[in-house]
Amino acid sequence: MLLIPEYDRLEDTLKYIHTNYKIIFEMELESWYTVEECWPEKRNLQVIKEWFDVEIHQMIIDTVDGFIEKENM
Repeated sequence: MLLIPEYDRLEDTLKYIHTNYKIIFEMELESWYTVEECWPEKRNLQVIKEWFDVEIHQMIIDTVDGFIEKENM
């Protein structure tokens, strides 16, 4: 699950995803396997739609008390 900027219109949310799909795709691939040579050659918007289900939710609820720490990558 990824948090992206909040937009008032669905069109703007989709535009953000379309603009940043390559970064998103590579982040997901990196979390599975770090050897880029094993990643799919084509990493376009069509392939990301085949590999992943994209769901857009307007709200996320934090059920854990405490601070959120950002992990260095």
